[in-house]
Amino acid sequence: MNRPARMGLLAGVLLLALPLGLARSAEDEKSGAAAAPAESAKTEAKSDAGAKDAPKAGAMPAFPLTSKYFDKIVDGYSPDDQPELVEIPLEAMGDVLAALKNCSDEHLRANLDATANFKLLMKDPEKYRGHVVELAGVLRFMRKVGLENNVSGVNEAWQGQISNAEGFITTFISMEPLGEDLKINQGVRVTGVFLKRYGYLNRAPGEQLQICPLIFVKHLEPWSELKHTTVERSWSMIIMDALLALLAVAVLVGLLYSRSMNKTKAANVFTKKKERTKPAEGNFPKPEKPEPLFPKPDSDKA
Repeated sequence: MNRPARMGLLAGVLLLALPLGLARSAEDEKSGAAAAPAESAKTEAKSDAGAKDAPKAGAMPAFPLTSKYFDKIVDGYSPDDQPELVEIPLEAMGDVLAALKNCSDEHLRANLDATANFKLLMKDPEKYRGHVVELAGVLRFMRKVGLENNVSGVNEAWQGQISNAEGFITTFISMEPLGEDLKINQGVRVTGVFLKRYGYLNRAPGEQLQICPLIFVKHLEPWSELKHTTVERSWSMIIMDALLALLAVAVLVGLLYSRSMNKTKAANVFTKKKERTKPAEGNFPKPEKPEPLFPKPDSDKA
């Protein structure tokens, strides 16, 4: 076979093989395209399952708040229980701070336990542990404190105390400092999670241990209603004190006047002598009328 014939035969073979190759590549592309969605569906299914099992970031906590560390908290009942009163369990504190960190003010207020008050928190702390409570009072002091490493990641906070018109003290730990619109001796409101009955050393001579509720809060809020109530109560107490003082002065003046009159009466010698010489009533009979010495002339005889 000469060279031109061989070239023509090779060209024919190539022309016959080209459609077969194109058909096979099309089939491969179809099978690959079908396999890709299947693998992608498997990946998406895995990611959906993982998202379903994993906790949602920034999810609002459920209240009343629970923690496995709450069972380890011991509430002291008297100043003699100083270790239990002063201690704040680190793990329980971390859980409370983590919940507040992921919680909005609106969510806190929506879960507020309106039945809780100072006396109930002191009487039954186990019942109200983890509940969202709200107390108001006059801000007495607030200072920055460092916190040990905990699960919340909060390493600093601000500790302070408020007192109400009845003299009840509440200790709080705030995640935020005192706002620019607040100051010491102003009415404030604290809304947060109650943890335990807490003991602190007062500033009186001897540093006696006092017992009060401990509440963790995000921040403090101004409380003007308490300010008005406190002012009205203060004025009423001032008026009452003034009336009691006037009454005491009147009683004292009356006693002094009575004592002065008794002294003046005792110093009058003549009055005393007269009283001694005056006969008592009924001790002597009334004297009889004497008979006349000369009888009265009888006018008939004359």
